Amino acid sequence: MHRPPDALATLIGRPKAALLAALDTPVTTTSLARTLGVTPSAVSQHLSVLAACGLVARARAGRTVLYARSELGERLTTRQGSVV
Repeated sequence: MHRPPDALATLIGRPKAALLAALDTPVTTTSLARTLGVTPSAVSQHLSVLAACGLVARARAGRTVLYARSELGERLTTRQGSVV
């Protein structure tokens, strides 16, 4: 997991920015909660907002839902990237 850029944390809030940065590989809500030390419901709420904004994508693997950064989410978490 890499640290989110400070500007991103200012824009979307530190919890959502940290969650977005933690999505280096597709992962479940429960796994993200363990990694970040927060409740699964908090992660789920943040993921819903990030998904609605197009920053994360959901994919089903059987009964499991995996989350990953979208292309836009990837660009926002990359320090040298810029969004136009």
